[in-house]
Amino acid sequence: MGVIFVGIREQVQRGLVINRTAGCYDYTLQLFWSSTVFWIDGKQILAPPNSMILFKKGDPQHFYSAEQVMTNAYVFFSLQDDIISDLVFNKPVPVDDLEPYHRLLTAIFEE
Repeated sequence: MGVIFVGIREQVQRGLVINRTAGCYDYTLQLFWSSTVFWIDGKQILAPPNSMILFKKGDPQHFYSAEQVMTNAYVFFSLQDDIISDLVFNKPVPVDDLEPYHRLLTAIFEE
């Protein structure tokens, strides 16, 4: 696995729209503490607070905060495709507690 970029619990004001039509060259794991609106396969999806999403490399990424402030953490990484082929991509998944995942991203960042 190669870590390209890590963002740890960033906060941005409403108005930031992520619109990566061609996706990214790498996989992207995003954690959201705020409610977030996604556009996936032409459908609008409202994800509740404490959600995560794994984007496959090259797949479009379109989202924005449904709240005044978007709080998120993320990692862009490369990996052999066959290692994670059984994971769910491009679908927001509610998580009871994001903190273990946040600690993982923090540890990756500090590595």
